[in-house]
Amino acid sequence: AAIANYDTLATYAFIPAGPTVSAGGVVSGVTFGTSYTVTATNGSCTSVASASFVVEAQLVTPAISTTHGCDGLEYQLNVTEILNATYQWFDGNGILVGSTPTISITNSDTYEVQVTSNGCLVSEFIFVDNVFCSIPKGISPNGDGLNDTWDLSNLNVLKVQIFNRYGTEVYSKNNYTNEWNGIDKSGNELPSATYYYVISLPNGDSKTGWIYINRER
Repeated sequence: AAIANYDTLATYAFIPAGPTVSAGGVVSGVTFGTSYTVTATNGSCTSVASASFVVEAQLVTPAISTTHGCDGLEYQLNVTEILNATYQWFDGNGILVGSTPTISITNSDTYEVQVTSNGCLVSEFIFVDNVFCSIPKGISPNGDGLNDTWDLSNLNVLKVQIFNRYGTEVYSKNNYTNEWNGIDKSGNELPSATYYYVISLPNGDSKTGWIYINRER
C-alpha cells in the first residue's frame, strides 16, 4: 500500500495503530483484512478528511501437479485438488472433456488441465500414449515375438494368480507387470488350455476371468 499524495513534512497516524509510512509514502506493517483510518498532520495543520482502507491478502497462484494411469480398468487423469478451485480439461483439439479433478479417458492424446483459484489460472499438459487398461484374453508363447507374455503393465497390479482347471495354483507373482509366458512355478511349460486368473489391484478390487494359452505356431 502507498499514500498517493504523500507529504514529506507530514506525519501519519493510523487507527488501529501498527502501520508506518516510509519514504515515498509506502505503508508497511499492515495486517491483511484490517480496515484502517489514517490522519495526516503537518505542524498545527491536521487534515480534515481521513481515509479508510482495507489491505487484502495477495492472491496466491495455485500450485498443481498431475498424475495419470490406470485405476482398475479405467485410464484416469488426475490433478491436485484445491479448495474452491474450478477445473477444465481439454483434449488435443481444444475440446472440453471434463470439469472435475479426476477424469477418465479412452483415447491417447495430449491433454491440458486449467485450474482457476482466487482469480489465478494455471495450466499443465499431459501426454498420454497408451490408454490400454484391458486384460488380454490369451497369450501365444511360441517365440514369434507376438503375445508371448501376458502384458498387464498399465494396470499397476499388486498380485497375479493363475490356476488350472482343477483349481491348482500354477503361477503367482506380486507387483506383476509383464512376466508370465505360460510357465508354471517350477519353470515348466504349461500346455495349451484355458486357465483361471485372479488379479489384485491397488484400489482394493479383484478382477477374475479366463485366459487361454495357445502354443500353436
